[in-house]
Amino acid sequence: MIAFKSRFAIWIVAIFAFFVVGASLLQAESNNGKCVLVEYFYQPNCEECKKITALILPPMQEQYGSRVKLEKYDLSEQKNFLHLIAVLDRQQNTSNADVYMVVSGKHILGGYQTVEKQLFPAIEAELHNIGDTALSEALPSAATVKTTVEKFKLGVVIAAGLIDGINPCVFSALVFFMSLLSVAKIRGRKLILIGVVYCIAGFITYLLLGFGLFKLIKTLDAFPMFKTGLNATMFGILLIFALISFRDAWLFYKSGGDSKQVVLQLPDRLKAMSHNIMKKGLKFHYLIAGSFVIGVAVTLLESVCTGQVYVPTLVLMSNESGAFSKWFGLLLLYNLMFILPLIGVFIMTYCSISILTAIKLTSTNLLLGKILLGLFFLALAAILLVL
Repeated sequence: MIAFKSRFAIWIVAIFAFFVVGASLLQAESNNGKCVLVEYFYQPNCEECKKITALILPPMQEQYGSRVKLEKYDLSEQKNFLHLIAVLDRQQNTSNADVYMVVSGKHILGGYQTVEKQLFPAIEAELHNIGDTALSEALPSAATVKTTVEKFKLGVVIAAGLIDGINPCVFSALVFFMSLLSVAKIRGRKLILIGVVYCIAGFITYLLLGFGLFKLIKTLDAFPMFKTGLNATMFGILLIFALISFRDAWLFYKSGGDSKQVVLQLPDRLKAMSHNIMKKGLKFHYLIAGSFVIGVAVTLLESVCTGQVYVPTLVLMSNESGAFSKWFGLLLLYNLMFILPLIGVFIMTYCSISILTAIKLTSTNLLLGKILLGLFFLALAAILLVL
């Protein structure tokens, strides 16, 4: 009987211990339900990043499992870089490291040594002190960051395309072409058809040229030293172009409209080649085919001048990837903006605007174009400096 009571007491103690342990496990499981967000901001070919990936991430994921949500951000992509800037700015962190790990949006760990010493303690602190709601409120909205970046890039591309379209190199060549059509007494529907063919030729040529340059930039971007050097070189070139553009505008205005004062323009030799191509093209037996050839050839020659805007904008676009992803849509948009002023000139000519009026407009356009070019070069330089 005593033995039975002893066994019964042991069972009671065991059951009680089971419930105590179970309650502890349930409490632990409740704590485990908290999910800490760890954001990993890295750069390709970064030695500290490689060490973190190999030595820090595996034990972190093994120890914490589903209690930690790891999100990786490649800093070579503009939207990810802006996300990191937003986090650093919110915490008023002015550090400058090659790699960052951010725990719950408030523990900012920069550099391998800091990550190695402080990552696990930061995760432990967050697991015991915050829940999912507080975590979500502490972090910037990814959708908001993405939307801001897209609007910003879209505005830059639209402005760049329009400024490139009113580039004096493009405008003066088009007015010369219009004068040739006027001398040849080409009017009405035939003029519209030639204008459409010319604009399509220019659009396709400039699009393909931009596509090729973009793919070259993306290929070379795989080498970090090239990318850094490209941004630094482009920054310096843009500052020089801005100063020259403002100088051109001032001297052109001061001289009363003397285009010889302008430095950033198509060389006289290329202008002559462009004019000869137009004259010969209009002598083709098939005038429409000749207009297409003129559009292609003149656009290629003008790219020596218009590339001042095109190339820096392509560098800005190069943070996007994929043959038919967003960057290709931006490239299409840029080229559509580029040909809008050309279409406008053809419409004006169709509406019987005189060549003298067009020439006067070209003079006004040169002054305005140079000022806009200077401002745009400064804006792009500032953007490249930030990125």
